[in-house]
Amino acid sequence: MIMQNINAKIFSLRSLILVSFLIRIVAVYFTRDLEIANEWNILVENLLNHKSYSYYNFNNQLIPSVYMPPLYAFFIYFLKIIFPLNSFNFLYLLIFFQIIFSTYAVYLFFKINTNFFSAKLSLINSGIFSLIPLNLYACGQISSITLQIFLTLLFINSLILVTKPFENK
Repeated sequence: MIMQNINAKIFSLRSLILVSFLIRIVAVYFTRDLEIANEWNILVENLLNHKSYSYYNFNNQLIPSVYMPPLYAFFIYFLKIIFPLNSFNFLYLLIFFQIIFSTYAVYLFFKINTNFFSAKLSLINSGIFSLIPLNLYACGQISSITLQIFLTLLFINSLILVTKPFENK
């Protein structure tokens, strides 16, 4: 009986992750960006060409930027260095990474929930989380939202793992 419950939980979680992945692919098909937006493109091009995180220039001098969150620009920069693709293929690679991060965020959300709720309720919560429009829409957008959600959940999960040994003391 216990093995059946464990197998059902694993099957349900795998199904949720697979459905989340497929839903994100469908959402990206309808809502994806067709190019890297002006701000991100300027920041990444300045990183690639001038080794400067800058958006504005004054008298042909690049000014360090606080205009956009830097992590996402460095993420795009890192991908461009590793995968030197043309802009069309690079855009799809970037969106694919966002789909992977967003799908993994559903799993992280499930793991976080299991610390507070039963497996069944955690699965329901994760299903709802996977269908939140922001999570679906952001996968296809050249935006830092997906990366921020993923890293926030990764931080919370890590914090729970680190503090768990201290619960019994």
